[in-house]
Amino acid sequence: MEMEYLKKVINDELKTMNESDRETFRKTALITYKEMLDEFKDRIEYFESRIINSMSNDERNKNIYTLITEKENYYLYEDNFYPLYAEDLKEIELSGTIDKKQTIKRIFIKKSYQDLLDLQGLVLDGNIIANGNYYEVKYKIEIDDKYLKQIKLLYDIFMINGQEWRTVNTANAMKIFKVTLDKYDEELENEKLDSKNTIINIEYDHLEEYIIENPLLLWNIQEKEIIGTMLVRPTENNIRYEHILKCNDAKGIYIYPKGQKIFLSYPTDQNNFHVITDKKEINIWKIWDIKAINNDQLAILEKDVRKNDLMVANNTERDRFVNVIRQKSNTRIRGEAEIERIFNSFKFISEYCEYKDYIITEECKENISLSYNMNDFIKDEFKMKGKQNYLNFYIKIKKYDIYTIDVVSFVLSEIQYYFPEYIVTYITI
Repeated sequence: MEMEYLKKVINDELKTMNESDRETFRKTALITYKEMLDEFKDRIEYFESRIINSMSNDERNKNIYTLITEKENYYLYEDNFYPLYAEDLKEIELSGTIDKKQTIKRIFIKKSYQDLLDLQGLVLDGNIIANGNYYEVKYKIEIDDKYLKQIKLLYDIFMINGQEWRTVNTANAMKIFKVTLDKYDEELENEKLDSKNTIINIEYDHLEEYIIENPLLLWNIQEKEIIGTMLVRPTENNIRYEHILKCNDAKGIYIYPKGQKIFLSYPTDQNNFHVITDKKEINIWKIWDIKAINNDQLAILEKDVRKNDLMVANNTERDRFVNVIRQKSNTRIRGEAEIERIFNSFKFISEYCEYKDYIITEECKENISLSYNMNDFIKDEFKMKGKQNYLNFYIKIKKYDIYTIDVVSFVLSEIQYYFPEYIVTYITI
C-alpha cells in the first residue's frame, strides 16, 4: 500500500517538472539505483563469505592430492607430500631364492586406462644376472592394487572419524604396475638373490617411452604419532576418557585407531584435537594428517608435473557457496540440479568434459563409454539387493589425453556415491 502511494507521489511530481528537471531526476535515480544494487551485492557477498568461513572452519580437510615423481626428485615435494607407503622410498629388496609372487620392480605407464587394460598380464622378455650368472626370463606386468588398498584404508578412517567421504581421484594410482617373474630357468632357483649381486633387465620394447621405473606415488597425508593427555569424563552409565592431542593444524587430523573404539573425535581449535574413548591407557596416538595445499602451491605443482605430461590428481571442490552448504548437510538432493552441481564443483572437470543430459533406463545401453568406479571398495546395500536401474549421462569430451577416462570416471564415481540406487554410466556425444 505504501509503495503504491509513493509511486503516485513520484508520478504526480514528474508531471509538474520541466524537461531539464526530469532528465536530472532520471540520472539521479539511475545512479542511486546502481549504488543500491552495488550495496546489496556487497552485503550478499559478505553474508556468503561469513557463512563459508564459519562452515569451512568446522570442516576437516578432505582435499586429497596425488602426484607421481621419481625417487631422486622427492626432495622437491617433501614439505607437503609423503609416499603412500614409506617403504617405497627404499629400493625393492631381493632376498633369498626366486619367488614368482615377489614384486621385482614397479613401473608407471603413461597410457590411458583403456590401453592399460590391454597391458594387464602382458609378458615381457628380459634377463637376470645373479652372482655373475646370466639367465633369460619372462616378466609379467599387472596393475599394483596396493595403493588402492591404502585409499580404502583412508575411507575406513573417515568413517571411524564420523566424516562424510569425498571420492579420491585415483588416476595416478591406476597407472602403477608391478613386475613379477613369469617364466625362468630352473637353475635360477638355486641362486641366492640379493639387491647387491642381482641385476634386473626388462625389455619394454614399444612401451619404453611411456615407462617411469621405480615411481614414487605421493599424497598430502602424513602418518605420524602424537602423545596425548587424558581427562576422565564420567557419564550416567560409564566412564569415558577424553584424550587431548596437541598439533599445528587440527583441521587436517584424522585418528587411525587400530583396535580402539572411538566414540567421538573433533578439533576444538587450530591446535587441539579431542578424542573420546573407553580406553584409559592410550598415550601415543597414530594419526593421519592431511596437509592443506593452497591455490598458489597447486598452480606451481601442476605447472611442474605437466612438463612430463602428468597430472596432480585431486578431489578439490571449488570454494562456492552451494558446495559449502552441501558439505554441512546430510540431506542428499535427488535431481538434475545436484548432478550439475557435482559436475561444476571441480575445476579440472570442465577442462576435460561437459555434461549435456541424462537418461534413466532399466537395461544397460549398448553404446556406453569405458569408465571405472573409484569407490568400488565401498560395500553398498543397493548392490547387494540385486537389480538396479541405469543412470546414463550424455557427456561431450573436450580434451583427450592419458587422463581423460580417469577424469570422467572420477566425476561419475562421485555421482555414484550420491546416487547409490543407480548404476552410473556415460555415453560420449
